[in-house]
Amino acid sequence: KKGIYQLGTQFNYSSWSDFQFAQTPMTLNNTLSIGLGGEYYPVGSLDDNVRITETFWRRVQYRAGLKYAQTYYNINGIQPVIKSFTLGLGIPVGTRGSGLDISIEAGQYGNTGVQEVKEQYIRASVGFHLFDLRWFERRRID
Repeated sequence: KKGIYQLGTQFNYSSWSDFQFAQTPMTLNNTLSIGLGGEYYPVGSLDDNVRITETFWRRVQYRAGLKYAQTYYNINGIQPVIKSFTLGLGIPVGTRGSGLDISIEAGQYGNTGVQEVKEQYIRASVGFHLFDLRWFERRRID
């Protein structure tokens, strides 16, 4: 059986260098962020009848992503950056597509120079999504 592969990208550019507050110029940098992510869903179908018959591990969605982002801060003429890597799972709850989303992100904030501040971090996230295909079905009343 074939699975579903999805790949996504994100690109964002913001012009902060022209920003003024109360007609006072701020010393902010323009920002650029780039993200790349992917997901693999082994079942290969969103059909309820197919999902019900599959094993638990074939119904789990596997995710990974990379991110590079420049911040708008200007610290002694240096623009800190964020680099990170994310792994995640979409764990099925029930048979209707609802699930528990768990991810862990490891990254670095700052630059790698000797005089610069650098912070390494690990961030865990948990989310829950509800999906019910029968929400709008007309109910039979006997």
